[in-house]
Amino acid sequence: MQAVKDKVFVKLLKQEMLTKGGLVIPETVRKEPQKYGTVLSVGNDVKEILRNDVVMFHDRGGQIVMIDEEEYRILTDGEVYGVVSREVSGVDASDCGH
Repeated sequence: MQAVKDKVFVKLLKQEMLTKGGLVIPETVRKEPQKYGTVLSVGNDVKEILRNDVVMFHDRGGQIVMIDEEEYRILTDGEVYGVVSREVSGVDASDCGH
């Protein structure tokens, strides 16, 4: 799917958390105000978000879309809080301090 205009098409990242004791707390039980996703496509009006960026957004942001039993979000670029990591030429820029 190719996003249009100011839209960002994102595949949600699964977020599981380990307690200090080693127990896994599934995403469905935790209360977190944000979600993370990998950008699959951006519309022509989006300037600061690139394909393959990992972005953070509100857990209720955007429109939920189900494709082949996978959950995706269609967000406006204004709903994205920020870019968490960005790949540059196959190197994760977050590893370089950028």
